[in-house]
Amino acid sequence: MLRNGRVRVIIQDKGFSRGFGVYGGGIIDADLRRGADVGNAKGGVGNDRFAEMFPVFFLQAVNANRVEVASDGSDGKPARIVVRGGGGSFLSNVDLINTAALGNNELAYQVEYSLGPDDRFVKMTSTLRNISGAVRPLRTSFGGINISVPFGMVALFGSSNKVFVPGNAGFDLRFVLPETVKANPVTLPALPGLVTDFIATKGEGVSYGVFAEPAGENNFAYRNRDVYGPETNEASLEIPFFFSSFIGYYYGVGPDFLQQNESFSFTQYFAIGKGDVADIRDIYHQVRGIETGKFSGRIRNAQTLRGVANVSVIVYDSAGRPFNQHTTDENGDFKGTLPPGDYSYQVVSDRMPMLPPEPFSIEAGKTTAIEPKVIPGAILNVQIRDEKGRRVPAKVIVVGTHDYAGGEAVDPRTFLFNLSRGERRRPVDQIPDLEDEPETRRFVEAQFWTHNGSIGEEVRPGDYTIFVSRGMEYELVTEDVTLEVGKVTTVDVVLRKSVRTDGYVSGDMHLHSMNSIDSGESLRSRVTSVAAEGLDFAVATDHNYITDYAPYVTDLELEQWLVPVVGLEMTTLELGHFNGYPLKLDLASGNRGSFAWFNRKAQDIFDDLRSLGKYGPADTIVQVNHPRDNLLGYFTQLRVDADTMDRPKPQPGSTFSSQIDAVRFENLSLDFDNLEILNGKRWELLRTVRIPDVLPPPPYAIADPQPGAILRYGSGEIAYPGAVDDWFKLLNRGLRFTGIGDSDSHGSTYEEPGWPRSFVYVGKDDPFEVRDLEIVRGFKSHNVTVSQGPFVELFVNGEPMGSQVAGGGAPRAIDVRVRVQKPSWIKIEYLSIYINGEPVRRHALNDVDDDTIEDSFIVDRDAYVVAEVTGQQTSLFPIVTGWEEPPLTLQDAVSGIAGPLGITFDTLGNLQPVMPRPVYPYAITNPVWVDVDGDGAWAAPGNPIPVARGAARDEPPPPPAPLPAPDDVRALFKLFGGHH
Repeated sequence: MLRNGRVRVIIQDKGFSRGFGVYGGGIIDADLRRGADVGNAKGGVGNDRFAEMFPVFFLQAVNANRVEVASDGSDGKPARIVVRGGGGSFLSNVDLINTAALGNNELAYQVEYSLGPDDRFVKMTSTLRNISGAVRPLRTSFGGINISVPFGMVALFGSSNKVFVPGNAGFDLRFVLPETVKANPVTLPALPGLVTDFIATKGEGVSYGVFAEPAGENNFAYRNRDVYGPETNEASLEIPFFFSSFIGYYYGVGPDFLQQNESFSFTQYFAIGKGDVADIRDIYHQVRGIETGKFSGRIRNAQTLRGVANVSVIVYDSAGRPFNQHTTDENGDFKGTLPPGDYSYQVVSDRMPMLPPEPFSIEAGKTTAIEPKVIPGAILNVQIRDEKGRRVPAKVIVVGTHDYAGGEAVDPRTFLFNLSRGERRRPVDQIPDLEDEPETRRFVEAQFWTHNGSIGEEVRPGDYTIFVSRGMEYELVTEDVTLEVGKVTTVDVVLRKSVRTDGYVSGDMHLHSMNSIDSGESLRSRVTSVAAEGLDFAVATDHNYITDYAPYVTDLELEQWLVPVVGLEMTTLELGHFNGYPLKLDLASGNRGSFAWFNRKAQDIFDDLRSLGKYGPADTIVQVNHPRDNLLGYFTQLRVDADTMDRPKPQPGSTFSSQIDAVRFENLSLDFDNLEILNGKRWELLRTVRIPDVLPPPPYAIADPQPGAILRYGSGEIAYPGAVDDWFKLLNRGLRFTGIGDSDSHGSTYEEPGWPRSFVYVGKDDPFEVRDLEIVRGFKSHNVTVSQGPFVELFVNGEPMGSQVAGGGAPRAIDVRVRVQKPSWIKIEYLSIYINGEPVRRHALNDVDDDTIEDSFIVDRDAYVVAEVTGQQTSLFPIVTGWEEPPLTLQDAVSGIAGPLGITFDTLGNLQPVMPRPVYPYAITNPVWVDVDGDGAWAAPGNPIPVARGAARDEPPPPPAPLPAPDDVRALFKLFGGHH
């Protein structure tokens, strides 16, 4: 640990990363000093909200083999920690790329972290030394152009921090970065991205920032200033990608050739502030020696004249771009420094009306003070009870109608909210806006959750409709209200349960909190939100951290409503993501018992998850999450062929890639229990995407596309395999994985927990009487139904889901009964019945709230039956907001960097599916198996079980392919980015 009287920073020891990265040796925690701030193994007592930071050299990180204290600071000089090691890949799959670009373990890395006695910043000096015994090139070439390898950092600020980049982006790096790359294509040797002087964050009680020391022509952006523009300087940072809470940036360029035993170094700074961007900017001005004046003020309530706490003051530069941000303290005060010049400021709050920017000027050495008065919000008070008179956990949604802005093509970021100045997103109904139909222009102004049936919150004044809900088992209550400035409006509500789920408990087995680096949701808020959505049990599955909700369930007095289950999501960067539950909690471990994943086989990870089981390996659930997600999906990562669920097909004309695919497949294990077939709002991952019936305008990049055909790449590979279709194919092979649905919620607003959810039959439905072991046994019995609105039960010959029905010989008549329940506010249209994964009957539903459909079929061999209910006309908005933005993936980042090299991974043209869409009702059951001849041995109707590692095979896998030449940049990027 580095610490002085002002800050504390923890550097990881050697070994595997306790964060989201791979190796030790990087910054893992950082906070201000806060009195008696010494924690223990049970937890810290500070306010660390930082995830992880580590230096990168091309695609290598420092694989630390030595971490030592070089100076303890007792001499009054800076304390120093030095990390030494070799280069290590982020992913074992990119070892070949790094070897081609940087050599084979021939470079030595060192990072020195230094903290002065009174500093609130850590000075970080990264050094690269050539130990190969020969001259080493540090460049590659493409098209005759030399490309120097840029060096930089990967910073994982964590989702509880809002990232700020001065200029056009402000707090909106998510959209502005790709828009900038698209609008300003660059040429080699520059790379696409956004250039800035520093990166900062806004957070609750703590903020972070990074900036570099001037490096002249060895600064990557400055060397390419003719491309990046006149504002580029010798200390600029170039941001090529922003992915979830990952932000990568380059700032240094080494020499083209590194002599034997020669080294070079770069220095940058990691600053720790008090919660706003302005505090980071003050440190930046201090370190860089920039002349400044002072800017201060007090924000007052226009009615009471009292100071207004915790509002944001955005400072714009003379061009009207976000330049700085202050957060007011408990008295409404703020202060900071700015370089001399002309500016404007704006008070930003999601609770109060927005006033226009006001101009001001700064003079060197002088203070500019302001005391603006802001209009307060209205107070909304909602009291919620159920039919028994009990106060119940519930959700309140405030829905408004925006002014007509010109049709469906107008981005709401341009008129409804402004992400760059730090406003929150306001979800819209995703219906084409019509000027004379206000119901097409609805948006969510605010959402609130209560654990005890009482809500009192400040909301922007206006005319709204209040929606009160408690998940999919309850009716919806709405009321129109006018919220006035400074006044209290009270609404009393009674919620009525209308869906009977006797014997079932509903749960979400994929939930994140602030213990995950990409979630800012507090544990108290997480528990409140899952109870408010009507869930009966909740599994904590933070990334590589074992979390227990039980203390918060007790503190909030939610024992009668919610069963907490201890778990974790083992998050790898090369195999996929896997949940384990219920687990033991190891309070003596910093990550509560999680373990290393890097360069390990799937079976090893599954074994380790089961070894952590609270009730032993046999009663521990191992779950595969989002199996077909791009670089995060198990089946995608291991290149499981979506047509056969077996070995990947050889790629035409790409022997090298095909052999890499074969190596990946060898890591496959099928030793898991649950398969996540529905993940949140990711509808493109649910069913295999087909070419639409009405073709979009060209280009297609596919010759003669046939409507209704499976969408494939030119190689013949399925472009968007669906998890349900994968599941059917595995069931056809005799593998009985329980299909489940989860929200994968990382927040509450826009990522509603429990949508979707899984209903598990345990024989009782009072959460107070249910134990986590009963839930495990329920999953293993397969009596589970997945719901995104409707509650659907399937019976075959009177037997429920998970049963095996015995017959007396083929052919055999089977009677199928499906009961569909829903609250009146959910609209459904069709029931589809599948036998052995094939649709055999479709029934139009009458959209009644409780319906039973009976049908009969003849089967001539062993089979399984599944029921699916859909609704495609009326979305679940506003109870479940739509998906308004496509996900960012690491592949997007690689594609952006590869673009100037003439490499693209988009081979679908306009057949690429449109990702953003509303959320519609959906449900699917687990199977009932039919043993036609009654011999007790169910014969799988499909192909044999896939050949996985360790199983017998006719011939050994092919040997590894030769390494591509270092100049074969296209092959290297294709290997890293995948085949699509």
